[in-house]
Parts: sequence; structure tokens; C-alpha cells
Amino acid sequence: AAVGGATHPIRKMWHSQNAIDRYALCHLTSAAGDTLLAISLADSVFFSLPVGEAQWRVVAYLGLTMLPLAVAAPILVVPLDRAGPRRLISFLAAVVRATIAFSVAGQLDTVALYPAALAILVASRVHLVTKNGLTMAYAGSGEGLMRSNARLGRVAVAGAIIAAPFGGAALTLWGSGGAMVVAGIVYAACALVTLRLPHPRLRTEPKPI
Repeated sequence: AAVGGATHPIRKMWHSQNAIDRYALCHLTSAAGDTLLAISLADSVFFSLPVGEAQWRVVAYLGLTMLPLAVAAPILVVPLDRAGPRRLISFLAAVVRATIAFSVAGQLDTVALYPAALAILVASRVHLVTKNGLTMAYAGSGEGLMRSNARLGRVAVAGAIIAAPFGGAALTLWGSGGAMVVAGIVYAACALVTLRLPHPRLRTEPKPI
């Protein structure tokens, strides 16, 4: 009964015919995967050295977290806001993250982690860029864009909370590579639920009179 109650919101989103509900499940899995990624990186080569030796790695990590926004946003915001192939791009972003997570899981103590982490973070940023357009397309007439965005924000927090204990358990049992594999599985699930999304329609908010 406890498991059924805990999984009820996810099952409800899965079976819902409401487009915004289905997209909420996509956004939840994306946020959960990003949380698992952060847990894996926290125990990786980025922060595994003594403080005095790890300063440049911390600086590199901070650069990687800011670079995706600088790279992805200017390139994608304009075409996606004009009803580009947002669903396809969101699907590819999830596939890229899953593929890289699986491929780099056994190399978290090598320099290969740096370009892999950058690529995953850029793909995560691409997902967030497409979120704006897809939310506008999927929000129902009775649920405004602001309410839909607020709801998706709560869903993302829930995804992070759900993923954290699984990431911690994987980290304890199998190390950072295990947590990265779990992140890859969740990203793959994100790609699969994206395939269930309806074709988005261009929608504009009514102008004030």
C-alpha cells in the first residue's frame, strides 16, 4: 500500500491523456537524472583530491556548469520559441545524456570525464530550453503558462527528492560509476516517455486588452 501510494502520482502522469501531465513525467525523469549525475560527479575525480590539490578541478567544474547556458541558450531559444522540432530535440537531449552516462561510467577517474560532463550538462541545458516552448504548447486552456511552469518546477523538485536516495545507495554499493549508470537508466527512461508526447502545437498567450 505504501509503495502504491508513493508511486500514484507517477502512474497518474503515465496514464493521463493530458499533454501537460505527460510532459511533467518527462521533466521529472530529466530532473531525477540530473540529480543522479550530480551525485556521481560529487564522488568523481572532480572532488576526490585533497582541497589544496583540487582547486583547479573545482574551478573547471564551475566553468562546466556555466558554459552550457552560454552555449545552448543563444543558439536554441529563438528557433524553439518559433515552434521548431522541440519534442525531437528534447528526445535527442535525453538520448545523448543516457549514451554518454553509460559510456563514461567506467572512466570517472580519467580526464575523459571532463568532455563527457560538459556534453551531458549542455544536453541538460537544451532540455531546459525546450521546456519553455513545450510548456506553452501543452498547457491547457484552463491552466495558464505561469501555473504550468510552477507545476513543472514542483515536479522537478520531486524528481530530485526521489532520485537522491537511489543515487546515495548506488554510490555506497558501486561507487560513482554505479551512480552514473543509474543516471543513464533514468535518462533513457526520459527519452522513452518523451516518445509518448503528442505533437506540440504553437500557442500564444492572449494579449491584454
